[in-house]
Amino acid sequence: MKVFLSYATVDNKWASQLRERLAHAGLDVWDPNREVLPGQDWSGKISGALRDSDAMVVLVSPQAAESDSVRREIEYALGSPRYAHRLIPLVIRPTRKLPWILEQLQMVPLNNNIERAARAIVKRLEQGTERGKEARAAAH
Repeated sequence: MKVFLSYATVDNKWASQLRERLAHAGLDVWDPNREVLPGQDWSGKISGALRDSDAMVVLVSPQAAESDSVRREIEYALGSPRYAHRLIPLVIRPTRKLPWILEQLQMVPLNNNIERAARAIVKRLEQGTERGKEARAAAH
């Protein structure tokens, strides 16, 4: 499963630690700050990665809540059936500026324990994959 990480640049430390743990769990993690090199078509690379990914983890922080890029990535995931039951907010630092729709999703708290948070995310992705299959089967 390919997982797109969405976060504000200031949260790179947490994103890096999460990426390592999710990759160790066997997930293919796409991190825009590692995958897009200076001088490359940033929006094209992001668009392609969003189309190719199966899930998204959003690192929630005050800076992420104010980021236009993070907001656009969330909007894409919310509008794509590929991400059904697989859009997971990870709360790095609480904020009241969170897009209202994310507040409707079950959030994973960091609580300064990235290992526990990564395990919770992997479990939720597994559950979300099953729920998505059931929903698609019921629709046919």
